[in-house]
Amino acid sequence: MSILQLIDPHLSRMTLFRWLDIIGVVVLVGSITFRRLIFLPSIIVLFDDGKRTRLEEAEFYRTERVIFFALAYLFILHLLTLVHQAEMMSGLSLSEIIPVLPLVLKRTHFGLIWIIKLFLLAILFVMTRFRLKAQPTLLLLMGLSLCLTGSLSGHAVSRNPFFGIIFSDWFHYMAVVIWIGGLFPLRWIVGKSARLLEPEQLVVFLEKTLTVFSKWAVICVMMILTTGMINAVGYLGWRGVFNVPYGRVLLSKLVLVGIVLSLGAVSRFYILPSFRKIKAGNVMRGSELERRFKFALTVEIGFAALTLILAALLTQTSPPHFGG
Repeated sequence: MSILQLIDPHLSRMTLFRWLDIIGVVVLVGSITFRRLIFLPSIIVLFDDGKRTRLEEAEFYRTERVIFFALAYLFILHLLTLVHQAEMMSGLSLSEIIPVLPLVLKRTHFGLIWIIKLFLLAILFVMTRFRLKAQPTLLLLMGLSLCLTGSLSGHAVSRNPFFGIIFSDWFHYMAVVIWIGGLFPLRWIVGKSARLLEPEQLVVFLEKTLTVFSKWAVICVMMILTTGMINAVGYLGWRGVFNVPYGRVLLSKLVLVGIVLSLGAVSRFYILPSFRKIKAGNVMRGSELERRFKFALTVEIGFAALTLILAALLTQTSPPHFGG
């Protein structure tokens, strides 16, 4: 992509809105999926009821706050996106677009998906008000449904036929959210468990947590690579990747994805075996390994955020061709 395209005001604004939306969904749904898929299956290894209850309550309080603020953030951003989209579609100034908003909502594909997403955000908010046994599973299902709205508002709907590419894009988005979104609560739980648990309990809990997370991360990475290849072929065909802006942005994204994968491999093939050695009586202290783990996660999160910027730019860069 040329410098002129990168600094184009319209492209920059659309990319910014999309990136802010992706970040919000990643944080929201990532926290939901981490609780249901990682934390709850891992906490059962703690046999000290008092310690387990304290950690469960701390995780519940933290996750509920993250969900609340992420939902509030997405509600506000959702409204701003509607205003911005109406402004771009109509060409009118900000002070003149209020009469246009109902038309955008009723007569455009954007408006339909906007209403569906607003409904899902509202349902998620209502669900958080009730502490039910099935709440984690229900929130997980609604969160993954929220990811579908991103696929329904992207390039996939411009394909003909579009159903296959939409589902591929949806699975791609879900895998990104589960993997990258899980890094934030994973880093938090490492620090919190280090403060609440005794060294022996800490090693057992973190070894279990990282084992479960690594399994899901491997599944997500495989899904990302598979669906990414399907999407790339669907959007680019077999033409030279370097010849079109979409392809060049995609390659840049793949470079960052490779870095994030490498950092994830450090946790999978160094940190996790080290926790297992500590369980077996190795002399390395769990607290020292915990600090290394947090540092690795911090760096991984930083590169993941950069990757999401390119992912947002990719959604605003037109593929070279559409059609059957």
